[in-house]
Amino acid sequence: MGQYLETVNLSDGKTTWSYEPKATLPRPTGKGTRVIITQWDQPRKGTVSHDMAVDSKGNLWYGDESHQFIGVLNTKTNTFTDYPLPPVPAGHLSGTRDVQVDNDGNVWFPMRVAGGASRLTKFEPKTQKVTIVENTTGQFIGLGPNNKMWMGGAGNAFTRVDIKTAKVEAEFEGRGYQVVVSSKGNPYIGGGAGVVGYDVVGGKPLSFPLPTKRGFARRGKMDAQDRFWFGEYYGDKIGMFDTKTGTFKEWPLRKYSTPYAASLPDKDGFVWAPSNMSDRLFRLNPNTGEIVEYLMPTELDTKEIEFDPTGDGVAALMTNMRSARVLRVEPLD
Repeated sequence: MGQYLETVNLSDGKTTWSYEPKATLPRPTGKGTRVIITQWDQPRKGTVSHDMAVDSKGNLWYGDESHQFIGVLNTKTNTFTDYPLPPVPAGHLSGTRDVQVDNDGNVWFPMRVAGGASRLTKFEPKTQKVTIVENTTGQFIGLGPNNKMWMGGAGNAFTRVDIKTAKVEAEFEGRGYQVVVSSKGNPYIGGGAGVVGYDVVGGKPLSFPLPTKRGFARRGKMDAQDRFWFGEYYGDKIGMFDTKTGTFKEWPLRKYSTPYAASLPDKDGFVWAPSNMSDRLFRLNPNTGEIVEYLMPTELDTKEIEFDPTGDGVAALMTNMRSARVLRVEPLD
């Protein structure tokens, strides 16, 4: 190991390696070069935006895993605004986690409090009022039907919160990770060996193993047809689980792609997934299986992809947690 580290070490005044680096992936061609990529630097260099959401006006809201802020980028005026949140005592972990925007434009997220727990929190942009929902804890949240917000990511429970009252309604058996919700009000997550969830009406947990052994279903989105799109991190695939039929479909990506998540289908029906290792975005046509690769101009680590609902074309929006940036990716083909 020491000999290997010496070959990549550039300390002590070294400016280059003793060998010519070789590219292991071919550069994009064809449609992969027909794209416009815009990057914005977030105002605080220490921002770690693990999660984000886009509102109905095309504004991108983001959390910060290391500071008590919720931020927003107005992509039309190219302006950022950060809103400070209630601080935690010195020596305690700070930060905000997953982000969701409800149908009234309120921004929801788990916010750390004293002791390290993350409480579900509502931020009202018009008044800047902050409401903390007591008796909640977890990292991930998901907007469901009938004005319900779901929370997962702690212990063995899904927590359902009524948006109007900001009160916990019920808890259901489940394992923690990013939570998505079907039109029936059933929560699901991708985690490890498959997709798990809970049948609220039937009162029973649900479990569906992946077709690909050790594929590791990770993060994703539930579409209007109750299909859960997700990244298969170890399987190098984009996966789709149809909650109505209980069946999977998978599309293979390049080896070592490690897709961390998957988007909803965009306006053209394409599904997007970010690589966690190769600084690329993948765009899948589920009907034909065609996959277009876009090479990002800087190192990329994003956990969520959403789309600007205000334009005529497709504009994918995301945060880059490794470089404190926001990206917009607009395909031309």
